[in-house]
Amino acid sequence: MFAVFLRGGGDTGAVYHLYSDQPIESSSYSPSPIPAAPQIAYGNDLIFQSGSTQAYAPAPRTLTAAVEEEIRRHRFIALAQSTDSTLAAHPLTYIGSTGIYTGTLTAAQVNAVAIDAGSIKTGTLSADRIAAGSISASKLDAVGIKSSIINTDYINGLSCTFTKGKIGGFSIGSDNMTIGNVGAVGAIPLQIRSASTGSGYWYTGAYKPLGICLTWYQSSNAGHIVLGQVAASGNSVKTGFIGLQMMSWDNLEYFCLSVNYTKSGSKEVYNRIAGWAFDHNHIWKNNISLGSDGSIANSTKWSLNNDGSGHIASGNISWNAAGTVTFAASVSAQWTTGITTAQELASAMAFGKMLYRDPTFWNGNNGVVVYNNSQNGMVTVTRQQDATAPNDSKYVLKIQTSGSASPRNGGFYFGAKCGYRKVLVARIIAKIPAGRNLCWATNSVGTGGSHRWLTSNAGTGDWKEYVYKVVCGPADFSSTHFFYVDGTQGTSDTPVIWYVAYATVFDLTSTEKYTTTIDANGIYTGTVRANQIIVDSALTVGGSSYNGSISVKDANNSVKVTLDRNGITAVSGKIGGWILGTSALTASAPASGHRIVMGASGYIYHDNPSTGVNYWALNTDGSATFGCGKISFANDGSGYLANQNIKWDASGNVTMTGTINANAGTIGGFVIGQGRIGSTATGTGSGGGLAIYDDLFRVGDTISYVLFGSNTIPASAGGSCATGRIVNNKVNSIFNNNYGLYIDVKNGNRNYGIWSNASVIAPACIGNKIKNVYFTGSGYTIDFSQFNIFFVYANQKYSVTLPSASSVATMFGYSTLPSDFTCIFTLIYNYNWGNSLVFTNIRNHNGDLASYTLAKGDSITVLCANYPSFHYQILNHSY
Repeated sequence: MFAVFLRGGGDTGAVYHLYSDQPIESSSYSPSPIPAAPQIAYGNDLIFQSGSTQAYAPAPRTLTAAVEEEIRRHRFIALAQSTDSTLAAHPLTYIGSTGIYTGTLTAAQVNAVAIDAGSIKTGTLSADRIAAGSISASKLDAVGIKSSIINTDYINGLSCTFTKGKIGGFSIGSDNMTIGNVGAVGAIPLQIRSASTGSGYWYTGAYKPLGICLTWYQSSNAGHIVLGQVAASGNSVKTGFIGLQMMSWDNLEYFCLSVNYTKSGSKEVYNRIAGWAFDHNHIWKNNISLGSDGSIANSTKWSLNNDGSGHIASGNISWNAAGTVTFAASVSAQWTTGITTAQELASAMAFGKMLYRDPTFWNGNNGVVVYNNSQNGMVTVTRQQDATAPNDSKYVLKIQTSGSASPRNGGFYFGAKCGYRKVLVARIIAKIPAGRNLCWATNSVGTGGSHRWLTSNAGTGDWKEYVYKVVCGPADFSSTHFFYVDGTQGTSDTPVIWYVAYATVFDLTSTEKYTTTIDANGIYTGTVRANQIIVDSALTVGGSSYNGSISVKDANNSVKVTLDRNGITAVSGKIGGWILGTSALTASAPASGHRIVMGASGYIYHDNPSTGVNYWALNTDGSATFGCGKISFANDGSGYLANQNIKWDASGNVTMTGTINANAGTIGGFVIGQGRIGSTATGTGSGGGLAIYDDLFRVGDTISYVLFGSNTIPASAGGSCATGRIVNNKVNSIFNNNYGLYIDVKNGNRNYGIWSNASVIAPACIGNKIKNVYFTGSGYTIDFSQFNIFFVYANQKYSVTLPSASSVATMFGYSTLPSDFTCIFTLIYNYNWGNSLVFTNIRNHNGDLASYTLAKGDSITVLCANYPSFHYQILNHSY
């Protein structure tokens, strides 16, 4: 055992001196029995002996980094002491792994710090002198720390930056605060992000937008609500736009109020509600537009103008404010479709061969067969009497489906044989339930063949004619004309039933092949000469092989009218009051008054030859004018209405002048009421949904809504007046925070969230940003309009002159500062930075110019004012 052990080293050994101002022997700390004198072992490994107890010096060791560290920490003392029970019971001063154990140290011994047995009282104890984890909580004065360090004033002066942890349940990231599991099925996470990240769908979290974003995620039901960056679709961004939006994952945009923040020198908004866009003077969706003047239009398809004029069918049917209706040439062409169908049917019946010659079922089913590919007996065809049938026999076929059939509900067929270039026309008169259609089916009609309905095939619940035409190709023939009805499958409890009063097929490429035949079906012959022919049913002229005709001549044997297979040719006379001419058809009433002329060139017009007034005209180049020239349709698609108050060019750009008045109805689901669009509402806040009045706009539900109008202040505010109000009373126990207005402004030379020329009243105005300003001697930049708390620091000591009046004016967008201008800001020197800054020419509390030096932790609060002249005034100085 030993109290002090010294081992020499090197070639020459070492010389040591021991000095003590206390007795070397001690009854408390020396071994018992105490030896006669201190034992000194020199050049000997036996360094201590007490009776039979002996202690030897540690063996020599090679000096390595580990040994050097061990020596530095004096661990050998602890190691030696731990093996001796006497020294352990009477510890000397030693350094162990857990600290220094000794008596009293004077201030001169420890870096000018006074340390007594109970505490460290003064001086400096450097941080690198205290080992990490060596001060326990029990050694700290928690109450003193709380009252002196952790307080409101101290924390308000700090710049807090958190990149992890939680606040109010929100997980903190480097650029976001998030609560909930983003992308989890069934979750409704909320994200607050200062920057966007990722790509893809928003609801899965593949893309995380800038702003506040709430997403939901269920099967076939997912989407987002965002206040910030808005989406173009469920997985893409609408570049440059920020606002408020709700959209589903499959691109259904429920609403959006947004602006293009990248625009400079102009404005661009993107506003949608239920797919409808709107701006300050009209509402539109696709081609539908409702103007603030009361007009409503679907591009060039139709329009209802505020003077009562308008058009439909792409302008082919139009009317003016006086009620005059005009039909374009295309409308007449549409009418000829029915004429063409009638001509084809008449041709089939007059010149073609009727293949099934009992069409009204006098003698049976006329070759009709049940059509049901399932062949299960669920479709039946029954011949029965019906006194209301539109035929001469009063027999009909009842077709009933009572179960599964194919195709659809099945029906009947003729199975007419196709042939080279044959034209087969089927004519049917049937009563088919409304909501169902008569459908046609076929086998091959030949390569290159064609087929089509000549009539509508929709059921009406009443008797109706149905005609289908087949033109066979030159090869690959089979059978055709199979008919069935569609719709819900009939059952035994609710069978599908329909009736046929007439059914046959005409072959237009065949004739009856008789010279003269008189039978129950008609008379078929050549030339007929008679003084009088009375036709009670039909007169047929010509056929597939003969070009018969009927002509009418005047007294001079000049042909005036000819009826042949090409139609009617007439060069004079009248038809329904219309005068036939060689090149025109004219109607006048009275003879010297209004006149309508249809020329052979295609020019049709309405004029008054006695007055020279042209009322309307359809020109041969496709253009048209109406209303004595007040309405025009050019052949390039341009035109105008209502005396040019509504104009459009060939590109579809429309210019409208006037007003649209609508007192009732709906627009895209929004109710039109007296003086409003949408739901009813008042300036006090009552109502719900969207409401637009001439002096009030309201949107939202009953607990969270926005009002803009002539006076939107609640009645509880007395006689005060407000033109806008935002109410958010949503119970938000999950996410804690409600916001009345969230503003995100960026990318300007300077950005301001709110500008007001009046006072802003609020329980609190919370600032959450500071600006760091680093002084290097090459000038500095500071902007009082963007921040009012500045952390300053410098690379050496500088004298600083605060910005001039013109610089401050530029900060706030003034050419010169107003005489009553003022602002307040605070400068705080970073507590962890050296050097100092001297701010000059600041008026002190006595109004005199003074300089203020800021070093670590110092701060000044300064008033910048332009009254009575521009100056800086100290309000507070903390040092």
